[in-house]
Parts: sequence; structure tokens; C-alpha cells
Amino acid sequence: MADPNRAHFESVVRLLAPMLDELVFVGGCTTGLFITDPAAGGIRPTKDVDAIVDVTSYAKYTALAEQPRALGLSEDTTPGAPLCRWRHGHQIIDVMPT
Repeated sequence: MADPNRAHFESVVRLLAPMLDELVFVGGCTTGLFITDPAAGGIRPTKDVDAIVDVTSYAKYTALAEQPRALGLSEDTTPGAPLCRWRHGHQIIDVMPT
């Protein structure tokens, strides 16, 4: 079964490589990693990559935010975008604190 999210997911993983020890990827972009049955239905494409990060305060989250900035990401200031949304070119990455 083809995974329509795999290439996008892998490119985000490469982009965020220096942060991987702090991130857990979740959501639709990871679905294809868990399906092993070749007879399973198709995987729905997703537009973003979701990750969670263990931070316990806003101060720690703002400190953590320096890392994606250093990697060339920018906060998404599109009206209605969640505060945790980052962009790198066409890529949309949500880094959600837990």
C-alpha cells in the first residue's frame, strides 16, 4: 500500500533532526508507519506533520521555539493558525506542548 504522507514526513524528520530527541510524532502523518496489513484500506493524505514535546511551562516552550527558528522554520501567522504551527516553505509542522 502506498503511503501518501511518507515522503513529506521523512523530509520533516530530516529537517528537525537536531530536535528529534525531544519530539514524538503523532497524527495522520504517522498512520502509514503502523499499518502492516497489505489488504488494509488506503491512507488519507494529510497536509501537516504533528509532533508533541514535553514542556511544562510557557517559558520552556518559548525557549524550545529557538530551535525550529535556528533550523529555518518560522511561526505561522496566518489568521486562524494555531500558536504551535510552524512553516518551512510549503511544509506545515505543528509542535504541540504536552
